[in-house]
Amino acid sequence: MLIEEFKIEVNRKPGYDLWEVYLGRYDGKDLYVYNADKGGNLIATRVDEGKDNVKPLLKVPSMLWRQLVLAISKDLPNIQKDVVDSELKATKYHLEDMRKLVLKNKY
Repeated sequence: MLIEEFKIEVNRKPGYDLWEVYLGRYDGKDLYVYNADKGGNLIATRVDEGKDNVKPLLKVPSMLWRQLVLAISKDLPNIQKDVVDSELKATKYHLEDMRKLVLKNKY
């Protein structure tokens, strides 16, 4: 079974007013980094072991960073709310099942 793991890493570039965004993927054997070509398409490049030639996918000035993060996160679903709602629903059904078992044995 092939397991691929994607990772996004964000770093503030020391000495500059920039944020760098890296996108990588590990396929269980090799590490690939993604960069955009002139048309904006993502291109994967295998990273040779011991080489330090990894370039960021994006370089974003700090004055735009917050706006970019807010724009990206604006349309994301509220994951925490979804998790809580699912847990509450599961708890509700569990309690209903427990009531049925208890009442079944009493009568």
